[in-house]
Amino acid sequence: MLDPQVKKIVDAINQSGSPEYCDMSVEEARQAHNEKASLLGEPFVDMCSVTDISIPGDAGPITTRLYQPCAEPAACIIFYHGGGHVIGSLDSYDTLCRQLAHQSGCMLASVDYRLAPEHRFPPAVDDAFAAFCWFVEHGHEVGANANRLIIAGDSAGGNLAAVVAILARDADLPCALHQLLVYPATAAYPDSASQLEFAADHVLTIRLILWFHQHYLDYQDHTDVRWGPLLTEDLTNLP
Repeated sequence: MLDPQVKKIVDAINQSGSPEYCDMSVEEARQAHNEKASLLGEPFVDMCSVTDISIPGDAGPITTRLYQPCAEPAACIIFYHGGGHVIGSLDSYDTLCRQLAHQSGCMLASVDYRLAPEHRFPPAVDDAFAAFCWFVEHGHEVGANANRLIIAGDSAGGNLAAVVAILARDADLPCALHQLLVYPATAAYPDSASQLEFAADHVLTIRLILWFHQHYLDYQDHTDVRWGPLLTEDLTNLP
């Protein structure tokens, strides 16, 4: 049984009459996703400041949006948005990020990583990890404490957060305080019992999952731990 609040959102999306993203072009899907962001119904929260900064990346600057709550931040959340590594943007997640910063009392950095199909796996991972490394080394420049970092994301963003935690550990970087993984994609293949049971009539159908995979991954990428973090043999010493 779905949580009543979640059911309300799912029903609103299903009753909107719009086709699934997988029946659209990538650009149409991105536009539709931006328009549906309001269906989450979260109230807009004012921040002390909201600023876009550029973080150096291997392929160029990575735009990152900083949300500063009015109270002294308890920590800094590095947030990766969802969208199957294909859709989603800083703007479509703006209201959610404001809520997360407000309710957690933390500074939040929303990372605008590269999307597929323009940038197929692994550039999204590269950008996500580069952003974390920057906050470890330079976060103090924007008021973030390198010893109080939290890695977070939903769906594809949860996938990136889980992978970044593993990469950071393997690179002997300071460990994040926590991982906040909201319905993260962690398995190599979409073939679990629940995915097959609930393959249709939900927001994230099996057709849509496969559409995301088609745009993001090549076949051999499914066995790469930077895609499927559950393939990692050692899950110790992680936040």
